[in-house]
Amino acid sequence: TSDAGVSVRDEKERLMQDRMQFALDLCNKNKFDEALPILEEITKTDPQNSEAWRLLAQRHWFHQKDPDKAYDELIEALKCDPKNVWALVLMGNLLTKEQKDVEHAKQYYDKVLEYSPNNAIAINNIGATFMECKDYEGAIPYFEKALRIDDSYVNSYYGLGLCYYKLERFEEGYDICHQGALKS
Repeated sequence: TSDAGVSVRDEKERLMQDRMQFALDLCNKNKFDEALPILEEITKTDPQNSEAWRLLAQRHWFHQKDPDKAYDELIEALKCDPKNVWALVLMGNLLTKEQKDVEHAKQYYDKVLEYSPNNAIAINNIGATFMECKDYEGAIPYFEKALRIDDSYVNSYYGLGLCYYKLERFEEGYDICHQGALKS
């Protein structure tokens, strides 16, 4: 009977993973409304699924303009997995953009750098958040770090060039944009 119990448990886990992958695929196709009931089902049956909570937060913030609900869901995501890099980035972004709380957002961004120091996309996104808040000096180190990690990621060239432009460092802006254009 223990083999049967393991088999049933394994099958349930596989089905849950399949449902999660399906929901993620829908989200990647920007079909968040279709993903919503699946994600809600997953968080009810598997409340420790950090990624499902993160996707719910993303949907509620970006598509329903409900940052408070998104904040609560990100707290759940990070309770489940404090090292969920994308939940950390999203929480930092939410704190920066919605609450203008850059000080606390930086704590989440620092965790991203601690847990995933070579994730150029996450680091670029942090820089973009600073840039959106018009903190161009604060954004520059993130774009530079992202480029040191992956010099083919053209968004980092764009962000860095725009920061230089906004800071009236035109020659540096031109040079970095030229480098980025050669990569694309």
